[in-house]
Amino acid sequence: MKLADLCLDAGQPLAAMDAINRARLDRQDMSEETTAEIAWMAALAQALAGDPNAKRELGALEPYLYDEVSVMLQALVSHAGGDPAAVDKALPGIHDPANRVLLFLGCNRLTEALAALDEYVQAHVPGPGVPLHEDVYQFAQSILHSPVVACSPLREVIAASESWKLLRKCCEPEELTAIAVDARLPDLKRHVLSALADMQLHDIARMVESMVPGTDDTYKLFSTFYAKWDDPKVSLGVQLEQNGRKLLATYLNRKWGASIQVHPDMDSASGVLAGLIERTAANAREIRAGLTFGVRHGVCAVYVRKQGKEALFFFDSFIGSGQTSAAAIVQDAVRKIGRDIPVYRQAIPTQTDSHSCFVQSMKAAVTLTRRIRHEDGSFGDFLIPDLMGEMERTRMEQSSFDAFIPTPGLPEVAKMAQGPMLLKEHLAARPDGPLRDTRRGLSLEQFVHSHVVHLENSGKPVDVFDYTRQKGLRYAKNIDIEEWVQAILAQAGSNALSPVQQTELAARVKAASKRPGG
Repeated sequence: MKLADLCLDAGQPLAAMDAINRARLDRQDMSEETTAEIAWMAALAQALAGDPNAKRELGALEPYLYDEVSVMLQALVSHAGGDPAAVDKALPGIHDPANRVLLFLGCNRLTEALAALDEYVQAHVPGPGVPLHEDVYQFAQSILHSPVVACSPLREVIAASESWKLLRKCCEPEELTAIAVDARLPDLKRHVLSALADMQLHDIARMVESMVPGTDDTYKLFSTFYAKWDDPKVSLGVQLEQNGRKLLATYLNRKWGASIQVHPDMDSASGVLAGLIERTAANAREIRAGLTFGVRHGVCAVYVRKQGKEALFFFDSFIGSGQTSAAAIVQDAVRKIGRDIPVYRQAIPTQTDSHSCFVQSMKAAVTLTRRIRHEDGSFGDFLIPDLMGEMERTRMEQSSFDAFIPTPGLPEVAKMAQGPMLLKEHLAARPDGPLRDTRRGLSLEQFVHSHVVHLENSGKPVDVFDYTRQKGLRYAKNIDIEEWVQAILAQAGSNALSPVQQTELAARVKAASKRPGG
């Protein structure tokens, strides 16, 4: 089987690999890949998936081959394209043991892949309980979570090998998967009843006594990217599921005067985005409208219209390139509309973990579409009043192959950066100043560092950039509470609670509720 024949989601395998590499770079304090290289690697991922357009596009781009990962991946593309000698030609230039294992595995040379894996593990992994060098953890991260392994038809064979099992046992004692815990907030019904009583809504409280809301697929709690550390401060992360994102959008739209629509499907996303733009463009007022979409990976697009001018802003937390399948959906939506709408994209990623993309896309959508909320519950101007102007003033050099206009994005979105190197890249791209969505007047750098958790790993100090994880837990709390608000409206009638009362009820329950460890 050729690698090109495998069923890969275009853009995702290398987005995942890029996130792993970024996490490794954060720990090693090395230089970041350039945006151009990331664009090339994204196009390469689409070529690996067998996309003929991506293959033509890849041929027009300048290959970035100064690192071994790119050498390895280009060899796999050439091999999949019918050049059986491509792998042997590339081998002399690949010295990293993980890359050699992946190269052999990617072209289905199982014997050599197992031999390379066995050689490394026997030399560097004595057994469980023995302290390991940091390089061993990096090797394990590259192998155990590689998209090349995940997509290989030989993955079950290599995962059954003794070397793989030993590597996993020594370097990854906890699974990076959903964990079996009671995800819902404790005593939530009691807090809802108490809040309704304080609001003098006794008839609704009597109705709530017999209610048991049960929305499925709202969110999952994950052991985090730092799973082998048992510090409770970083023990739980959140992945928002489809129904949870819809409940969260309802909450954010009501509380902040935002405009967020959630769409879980990729196939019809371009039509939904085009329809959203056409409906809102007809409104004479200044408009912001956000769409979050994706199945396994969440992104967002925000439409902006002001004084006859219009633009789109595209945010992908994982990869800064405009050369992914999600970006292609935005391009297709613009083509459907038939107008020349400029599309800005955030060129600097923010995510390095495995599950926070939906948290980040919802946060970006609410930041770009929300208004300033007054004490009486009314709404004023947008939090970011001149979004189009800000994007244009901070635009970066646009490559000839880039359909989108790259910008560093907003500092209010950049504060989700999950590592020191990503933060450094964001800080270098714009002057740092007070954030507009925090009452404390902190700058981007001050805010991010106020959410850093200091841990130790094998006796070495490590700083965990924890804001996004904390935001995910707060979003999960909002979802649990909004589920009750919507259940009340469904049973008592949509007018049983005014929007102001709904927001007050949610705020009262939120203040009284606490998740253990969260």
